[in-house]
Amino acid sequence: MHLKPVYISMFVGAVFTAIMTLIFYFTDLDLVITGSFYAGSNQFPVGSMMPWEFFNEKDDIVLFMMVAVVLFLIIVGLSKRRFRPYLIYGLFMLVAYLVGPGLVVNVLLKGNDDVGFYIGWSRPRPDTLAIFGGSITRFYRIWEPAFLDGYQITNSSFPCGHVTVGAIFIVLFLAFNNVDFIARIFGEKTRTKVIIINTIKYAGLVAAIVLSILFSISRISAGRHFASDCMYAVFFTWLPAAVLYYWVFNIPRLEKRALDRMQQVTAVPSK
Repeated sequence: MHLKPVYISMFVGAVFTAIMTLIFYFTDLDLVITGSFYAGSNQFPVGSMMPWEFFNEKDDIVLFMMVAVVLFLIIVGLSKRRFRPYLIYGLFMLVAYLVGPGLVVNVLLKGNDDVGFYIGWSRPRPDTLAIFGGSITRFYRIWEPAFLDGYQITNSSFPCGHVTVGAIFIVLFLAFNNVDFIARIFGEKTRTKVIIINTIKYAGLVAAIVLSILFSISRISAGRHFASDCMYAVFFTWLPAAVLYYWVFNIPRLEKRALDRMQQVTAVPSK
């Protein structure tokens, strides 16, 4: 049986996350990584150095870049009927952010009480632990429910919200995945169009990976998150995005139908 690349990618990602989860849970890897940035007396000096300070303090600038892309696609999609696919891409990217980083990470897991009762996992941040100069004596490993011990920490350590700002760029890679279809929206498919679309597509993938790594280093080096928090920030951003793209919006099927209609119109001989 031939497996689609999406299934292979999701399987590999799930296996990698599962293996790393076991490593983080049964070893002190989280503490070792965080400890390498700790200078004593509750000090994490690397996090206040450039470029890490920028990623710690100016994450909203990166987020605004993605918001600008989403608004541009929606506006273009509304401008003409032939550009309507861009409206779908923009809406997909918006919903992907609201569901993954928004709902799953920042509402359900990080911890908040805005709804009148507490929701969250309540994992204490590294710099609040006694081992790193804080006051909390127990270190909670990945997926250990700190909220069961009475902690109700709003905006807690698990997962890392900053990392989702970088990881969400994966939606660019997904939205521009069908190069052949997008090229034909503007008429005939040309080599120049293919190069431009591929550039945007893989720029999204590279940005998602590189920015996720940079944001992870910045947050770990500042003592605000563990490495496992950052890993799950990527997981809870990429997985909902893939589910929305392939099975909720079902964009590949919509593109196939639209491309078939384009080809039928092209095939009809003029009188």
